[in-house]
Amino acid sequence: MNIQNGKIQSSTNDGEYPSYYRYWGKAKKDPDSQGPDYHLLAYHCLDVVAVADIWLQRSSVLLKQISAQMGKSESECGKIVLFFTALHDLGKFDARFQEFVPKLRCQLQGGDYEVEPEKYDHGSYGYWYFQQEFFESEPMKAAAGHHGFCDTSIRHFKPDADEPLVDQDRQARKEWIEFCLKWFDLDEVPREAEIPLLAGLCSVSDWVGSSITNFTHEANIDTDAYYKDALQRAERALEETGMLASIQGAGFTYLFPEYEPRGIQTLLNNLPVKVGLTIVESDTGSGKTEFALSYASTLIQNGLADGIVFGLPTQATANGLFDRIGDAAEKLFPDSCVTLAHSKAKYLIPDENGFLHQSSKRAFLGSMSVATVDQILMGVLPIKHQFVRSFGTRKSLLVLDEIHSFDAYMYGLIEQVLKGQHQAFSNVVLLSATLPVDIKRSLLGAYNGGILSDAYPLVTHVDHEGETSAFALDEAPAVKEIKNEVWISPDQLPGADQCQQLVRWAESGVRASSLILMHLAGCKSLSGKV
Repeated sequence: MNIQNGKIQSSTNDGEYPSYYRYWGKAKKDPDSQGPDYHLLAYHCLDVVAVADIWLQRSSVLLKQISAQMGKSESECGKIVLFFTALHDLGKFDARFQEFVPKLRCQLQGGDYEVEPEKYDHGSYGYWYFQQEFFESEPMKAAAGHHGFCDTSIRHFKPDADEPLVDQDRQARKEWIEFCLKWFDLDEVPREAEIPLLAGLCSVSDWVGSSITNFTHEANIDTDAYYKDALQRAERALEETGMLASIQGAGFTYLFPEYEPRGIQTLLNNLPVKVGLTIVESDTGSGKTEFALSYASTLIQNGLADGIVFGLPTQATANGLFDRIGDAAEKLFPDSCVTLAHSKAKYLIPDENGFLHQSSKRAFLGSMSVATVDQILMGVLPIKHQFVRSFGTRKSLLVLDEIHSFDAYMYGLIEQVLKGQHQAFSNVVLLSATLPVDIKRSLLGAYNGGILSDAYPLVTHVDHEGETSAFALDEAPAVKEIKNEVWISPDQLPGADQCQQLVRWAESGVRASSLILMHLAGCKSLSGKV
């Protein structure tokens, strides 16, 4: 986005600089370190905007999704999103926040005024100040809640401070909003409904923007020059986190050149390349994971997603997939890494392994993620920073494996996840070996689709508008013969003769066998019945 503005304009209230340059936004924890010990609030806000700006420029999907949600051009949507991002710390223009570091408050605003220290939530107050001046706004609420949530129920009070300070806070907020309107070339404060991706984008941009702080305290610098430098710092930081990665290829042949597509994998070229929900029903071991990776890569290459997030039912299955997809991830995103998210993932991948690994809620922000499904469901639960998880899944293609294995409560949450993906114009692939008809109907309903066929194996696709397509194999799969034998073992392990039998079966072409080992030692009555 091309943002234009001149140097800092003279203030109308004192003939020097606008009053928002009297407020610090970041302070050094070690005041004895070299250089300024604070970063002006205006510059911190521009740092955060720069991160969001670069992300919107480099992402192949974010502005498309936001534009589709808002029904406006990508250029106009970009201005609106960055405008609200610039207001994320509006509540810091308040004597109570500035008093968190009294020395800095006195240094910037003079020591003639007094402020009574108190607890202060700058996010919730920022939204309240905006609402008092303008109107209720879901985008402003999303931006103000960047630290986890925006509490609209708290009781609000004026600062217990000298009136000149309270007046100056009011003037600073007014001037900052006026500056942002001019900076983003907006005629008035936008009246917009909810923008589903804004909360996550703003929150993560604030994390990264805080990491590129260059502790600037001079108020007489060229704003354009500062922002140009901030864009460069932002791009370097985003690349270092692993959140900016370009796909290097796509499709089954690219990912698995040594294999010929089989079964449902032969249907990949028939699938629509558009936003939608895809349900894959096929036997265990039929290559559904490879199908999902191949289809996801095609959608990413066509600008319909930025990454892939896999959701598995258990830690064991998540760990297993995490170990399996490394080669595919390296081919698709050589400059990125696969992240793993579940309650014990930190024992497998230490926190110091990088930005995306330091918290489960960050894991979905990269190009390839594997998680237990509970980590994904947190994106629709009323918990702190839930919007960061949902932001990660909605900018990506979400793959939920073994979708048949969940209970009724989890299906209710999964449907909410799917509706959120649909609202954000995002993609979902669901994988299952055995999917009951009533559950399949409910899942398809999240994208306003329906059941067209009872064939098996089957791939069903519903686009964002609800148009449903079904894809079955031209030839029915070979009938499988399944035999069960009960083997009795005193230690629940196969004996030498039984191991030899397993080898003979494998050498003769048997692709699967079920072995039931029953520990019957001492159970004469039961063993007599076998």
